[in-house]
Amino acid sequence: MNEELFIKLKLKPEQMTSYAGGPLATFNKSPNFQDRRTNTSRRTIKAKFLVVPFPSVYNFILGRTTLASLGAVPSMIHLRMKYHGQDDVIVTIHTYIRGTRRCLRVVMKALHATQIFEIE
Repeated sequence: MNEELFIKLKLKPEQMTSYAGGPLATFNKSPNFQDRRTNTSRRTIKAKFLVVPFPSVYNFILGRTTLASLGAVPSMIHLRMKYHGQDDVIVTIHTYIRGTRRCLRVVMKALHATQIFEIE
């Protein structure tokens, strides 16, 4: 999870725990993924997030275990994710290519600006 999202959600630092193996912090939160058009698409799952203190083009990244607990099937090619909502309604979350391309440009620009050093 991006630190900016953590602040926007008005989450409390007291709810964070140290990450074993580094100075990172994790946070237990139940995100509520919903399609605002219907209530049948609402699902709540428990997920652990690492709060990362630097800017990112992503708000948060869902791992395989979180996607599996949601019963979601993501497709990067189609820019969609499907999962079962209430009453076995199949819900589709999709994005648009324009926003995806903008994110890709930001990432590529950052990669070109980053110097990578190899230590032998």
